[in-house]
Amino acid sequence: MVFIVYFVVTLSGTDIDADKVKTVSVVDTQGKDYVFTEREDVDFYVDMYLNAAPLAAPLRETESEGYTVTFNKTDEDISFILYPEVNTNGCFIKKNNGEYASILSDYAKTLLQREESAAVYKEAGYSLPTLVFTSSTEKIQVLPKEYTWEYQDIAGNTVSYTDSDTATEAQRFNYDFKVIDNPIDFSVEPAECILSFTDSDGNVLQEKDFATLYRTSDTVLTARLEAHWSLSGKVQGGSAVYEFEVFYDVRPELINPPVEATAGRVVYFTFRHLSADEKVEISTQLISSPISLTFGENDDYACVALPLSVANAAGDYSLTFKIGEVSEEITLSVKGASDALNRARMDTELYIMSQTPDRIEAYKTLLAELHENGGEAMIDMGSKFSPPTDNEVLYDFGTYMSVNDVVPYFYLESIDYSVNEGDSIKASKRGVIIYMGEDEINGKMVVIDHGYGILSHYYNIGDFSDTKQVGDTVQEGEIIGSGGVSGMTYKEGEHAKPMLRFAVSVNGTFVDPNQFYESGFDTE
Repeated sequence: MVFIVYFVVTLSGTDIDADKVKTVSVVDTQGKDYVFTEREDVDFYVDMYLNAAPLAAPLRETESEGYTVTFNKTDEDISFILYPEVNTNGCFIKKNNGEYASILSDYAKTLLQREESAAVYKEAGYSLPTLVFTSSTEKIQVLPKEYTWEYQDIAGNTVSYTDSDTATEAQRFNYDFKVIDNPIDFSVEPAECILSFTDSDGNVLQEKDFATLYRTSDTVLTARLEAHWSLSGKVQGGSAVYEFEVFYDVRPELINPPVEATAGRVVYFTFRHLSADEKVEISTQLISSPISLTFGENDDYACVALPLSVANAAGDYSLTFKIGEVSEEITLSVKGASDALNRARMDTELYIMSQTPDRIEAYKTLLAELHENGGEAMIDMGSKFSPPTDNEVLYDFGTYMSVNDVVPYFYLESIDYSVNEGDSIKASKRGVIIYMGEDEINGKMVVIDHGYGILSHYYNIGDFSDTKQVGDTVQEGEIIGSGGVSGMTYKEGEHAKPMLRFAVSVNGTFVDPNQFYESGFDTE
């Protein structure tokens, strides 16, 4: 055993008056403290120290820890470092003056039979072997539920080893059967190993090892392992029982991914066996803000929604889905929006103001904050949205627009409705009002959170409903405002035209409201 030296007190002399030593303190290499007050124990350590034979050099390297032994005297303390080994000729000390000395064999034999020498045997491999569980990402020690272990000390006495930790609560490990066949590994292989599995209903499975364990879905099992070791040299052996939970993690599978999509629409990717703690990372050149959705009733299916910005150009795009260390790549063919140009007129001063970098950045910040504070799901999957008004559509989502012939032209990320003064504007779907405000560009605005990262936006409202405020839950069809002129609206001649700009965003990307009219937020 090789150790680093620490001193409580350093003295120039090495002579010790045994009568002045009242107690002996010992700190082993595991940090365990022993304090001896009985005269027999005190005299043993003092005599061992005084009778040690001088050494010209240490018996081995002394770079790592040793035992720190302190003689607590009436006047002052003296400390030295003890380097024990399971060998009566290999124990030595480093005195407080820096000199090394060999412990005589009789003293070493007695020392190695004392309780404070347990750490010496443990570090020499006499202790209970360790069991490690290997997952796809880490190795974790499995603690036994109970065990018995014995070894022979230097004098041939049988010692019961009790220093290994036992499990105080159930340990749980993820088992990815595609990564490793057998995830358990002992530091010393037992002579006999019995493994069994029990399901959540208490049924004992037929499989007796990990290699033959087969489940068709993510499953939590209880593993019980009994290990027995036989006599090996000075190690008498023993047995241990381990009980731990195993999350049988079936590799996530992307099911029938779509191969075509349209810019401005939401595309859904369904995964089977995607666990709650497994996150899907998507790499793509598409302009989008993917969002993972909740699980199905059996917790074995999950979905990733990919809202595609209408600004995505037509073409084939590569998408890489990565879950942990596993990735899958597909190609999605995207159909772009029509580039037929539509010209409209608005207040020139307001429009130029709306295109300044500060205005654009301020709106992006607001949108991010609204999505960041999104709440619980308020809608059922697949339930359709309703238009907020029955009036005529001025410009549909995805229309390629020129306003006042100012470049650059853009694709409309909303549906712009023509409304009359006082017309009712209704909530498109059940949700919670999370924003009511006004600015020069968007006029009076209401934003409703429907859950799942979906917000509906109502801009250029003539006036708010007197009965609604932020925090209210509204039902589909409830009146949230009325038609009128606010903010930057289209012009008829020199007059501003009452309008409603209606938009839907998913995780920050604006998508076509018509998709929600047709099928809602439908992951099927």
